[in-house]
Amino acid sequence: MSWPTHEAATHTTIAGRATRVRGVAQVPPSVVLAIILVAACALRLYKFTAFAFWFDESVSLALSRYPWSHVFARIGEDIGPPLYFVVLKLWCLLFGQSLAALRSLSLACDLAAVWLAYLFVKEAFGSVRLALVAALLLAVNPFQIQYARETRMYAMGVCLVLLASWCLARALRSGRPRDWIVYAAAAAACVYTHYYLIFSIVAQAIVAAGVCLAQPVPRQRARALASCALAYALAAVLFVPWLPTFLAQTRRVQQDFWIPRLTTETVLRIPWALVFGGSDSGWAPIPWLVVVAAGLVALLAVAARHARSWPSWLVIAQAVVPIVAGLALSTNRPIFVDRYFLFASAFWSILLALVIARAPAARVRHALVACVVLMSVAAFAKNLNAIGLASIRHPTEKPGMAGAAAFVNSHARPGDAIVVAHSLIFFSLTYYNTTPIRPLLYSTVRLEAFPYYAGRSVLDPEDMLHDLLAIAGPRRVWYVWTDGFYQHKLDVPASWRLESTRRFEDTPTYKGSIVIDTYWIP
Repeated sequence: MSWPTHEAATHTTIAGRATRVRGVAQVPPSVVLAIILVAACALRLYKFTAFAFWFDESVSLALSRYPWSHVFARIGEDIGPPLYFVVLKLWCLLFGQSLAALRSLSLACDLAAVWLAYLFVKEAFGSVRLALVAALLLAVNPFQIQYARETRMYAMGVCLVLLASWCLARALRSGRPRDWIVYAAAAAACVYTHYYLIFSIVAQAIVAAGVCLAQPVPRQRARALASCALAYALAAVLFVPWLPTFLAQTRRVQQDFWIPRLTTETVLRIPWALVFGGSDSGWAPIPWLVVVAAGLVALLAVAARHARSWPSWLVIAQAVVPIVAGLALSTNRPIFVDRYFLFASAFWSILLALVIARAPAARVRHALVACVVLMSVAAFAKNLNAIGLASIRHPTEKPGMAGAAAFVNSHARPGDAIVVAHSLIFFSLTYYNTTPIRPLLYSTVRLEAFPYYAGRSVLDPEDMLHDLLAIAGPRRVWYVWTDGFYQHKLDVPASWRLESTRRFEDTPTYKGSIVIDTYWIP
């Protein structure tokens, strides 16, 4: 028996308690889904804390550490919405601030995303088998695995956009007001998590409007359009309290942002990231990038050709619209990096499941699924190898800031000074620091002129040192700097006497090494 295709499956097929997945001795779908979730968890937990806490993660933690009376103002000085940081603050109250605890929020969200992918596909397409395959492909997606291991909002965004998709599918099928209200809340939560999810909500709105307009009976059409419009109006109203902050952040980004100009190669690396993930993909030759891009275009063409109803177009829209919109808005002022398309990546996995379901023979479908799973796991292993976290032939240790801070913690003495030369490593050193010495960020720029994207929102004047000569001797200074992130060592006073230098290689390679120069001030 073949998989029920997404166009032919009936909604009642899902509801039957006797539904089973054939081919595996009638294993219940719940058992298969549990196995998929366990496998997804195992992949994401491998080397979970083997790489050091870094700048983006440390800013997330720093924002969540502020008291409730200050946290929203601090987040407003950054460039993102507040929901993730609020949830992280609550998460830390429950589970603490160890590296595993901090990253486990993203892990939990990403596992929930796999489950929600199953629920969405089952609800929208009426096929349990198709839903299980979609969940499996999302579970092994290397791009998704990569960001399930960081203390950032991306995994939560994937979870929420799939939740919103599931709620929208329920609302479109039932037409019940309460389903539209729940969808509105989910859509607002998306925008409160990452602004790029606005594009995903727009994609959902386009499809939802099309479904409502396609209603054959005028009264039903009017009622459906009214429910849809009210849902999006409610989502907009829920976002109104944050709107002034959003507009201020938008103006800040338009004036100055760190992302480099858009190039053809930058665009070609988006499909590569969607398929393979990886932080060190710069080695991939241009022809390979073109092949991967052509493959995704072919996949999209097949999916669009066979799309017969709104569920297919809902997936296609959320796979394509965020990427097209992000690129269109970046022609003058670049406002994206590939990780911003992680939300769209989830729907490319579902899209792939839809195309595989079109194969005429069960053996072909099973072989295709097996090939995708094996390729995805191999890509994940390749990514780990590229950043030095998994290598049989050439094992290396790249402790980064974790190793550098441990060295300072074990050797620094009361009365010493710890000076950090770059904000991109200042907050992570502060996280690892266990000495009674307060690290100081050396900068010739005053706080009010400090770049907002370099952590200004979580800096205070007392964190900063503007003149190294202000450190009086006799004293030992632990001078910490990095040659990563396109940085270099800043000059120190000639009176400082260099005692030793230690380097701690970080990963991925763009983070360079953390360097500790020990000086004696006579």
